[in-house]
Amino acid sequence: QGKPTMVARPGMHLPENKEDSLRAARRCVYTMQRGIERLSPQQGSSLILIFDCQGVQRRNCDLTFARELIPIFDKQFPGRLERVLIINNHWTMRFFWVAISALLPADVKKKIRFCGRGFREDLLDFIREDHPYMQYALQVQEQPLGCVPLPPRLPYEPKYVEAGPHGSAARSLEQIKPALAGSCRSSDRKSRGEGSCCW
Repeated sequence: QGKPTMVARPGMHLPENKEDSLRAARRCVYTMQRGIERLSPQQGSSLILIFDCQGVQRRNCDLTFARELIPIFDKQFPGRLERVLIINNHWTMRFFWVAISALLPADVKKKIRFCGRGFREDLLDFIREDHPYMQYALQVQEQPLGCVPLPPRLPYEPKYVEAGPHGSAARSLEQIKPALAGSCRSSDRKSRGEGSCCW
């Protein structure tokens, strides 16, 4: 059935100030925790992250966001990312990648695969052909000027907060709520999570 997946869409990230960047980072921590809570023992203890760079421009590349998020992920969710599949990436992102890679732990760098626009075969190593986001991304390529609706997210159904051997790192929402205070109350589009989702 493929691995559980999360999707990040940095092209939707348009911070106007530092607080926007920090709020978005906290929202990502919240989303990751919710993804972990969906896992069952049969699914293992890790997730696939699809990083879709469709439409990414310079203003989407936010070092403040990255500096806030990466250390938290490294500390709170060690071993939770099985692979990071970067799709629709282009040469203009090389400079940002140089800056980001300096912040990433060595074990995470090894899990990153740059798939470009010909991502189908790479994704099939980890997810099924009928995966909702696979179908969405392929349709966007075929209809670049069209309006392709995003696939619906799965309903939230918590299963095992402490799933698999990394359970000690999967803290309950009650434990991480102080770090997320204020990140989910705003009605601002950037803080409602349109840039991330789970399947």
